[in-house]
Amino acid sequence: MPRTPGVGAVVHYKLNQDDINAIRMQLGPKIAAKVTAGDTLPARVISTVDTGDTGTVDDNSGTVNLSVNLDGDDTYVVRSRQIGDTEGSYTTDE
Repeated sequence: MPRTPGVGAVVHYKLNQDDINAIRMQLGPKIAAKVTAGDTLPARVISTVDTGDTGTVDDNSGTVNLSVNLDGDDTYVVRSRQIGDTEGSYTTDE
């Protein structure tokens, strides 16, 4: 199981429908039309949160907050995301 990435790491975030709705509210329908649920986009880890019993995120139970890169200069922040293969989660290259 890969470790939870540290601050500054680039990961791959898979958008879900709630993300699309929030992007539409935040940035407008023009940018939201360019992304759909299930799209995988690059994202940078902006903070990590330990939710496990060991006091570290090394046990892979922690979550991350991500700055997701949309088209151009637009970004979208998602909070408390876990590693996984489903929409609304992220993967690493490890």
